[in-house]
Amino acid sequence: MDASTQDALTGPCFRHGRTHIGAGSGGHWLKMAGILSPLVIGALVPDDPVKRWRWIRIISVIAAFGAEALYTARIQRERQRCENERGR
Repeated sequence: MDASTQDALTGPCFRHGRTHIGAGSGGHWLKMAGILSPLVIGALVPDDPVKRWRWIRIISVIAAFGAEALYTARIQRERQRCENERGR
């Protein structure tokens, strides 16, 4: 049996699965900023609908990249912690 199969067999069972993985508090605030950005942008750029939609798209893309970066950093920390625990 190779190492990846052994890791899969000794991992957490289904009852203890972690389906709630998120990006923590920073991810929450980033997500809230992304959700509320159309309201704020609509208030700041009321006269030009083309500019408004352009800024909404830009902020949405930035929020998506930021959320992915936070998620990736969290997964990297968890993997590092698991590797450190295995090394003991």
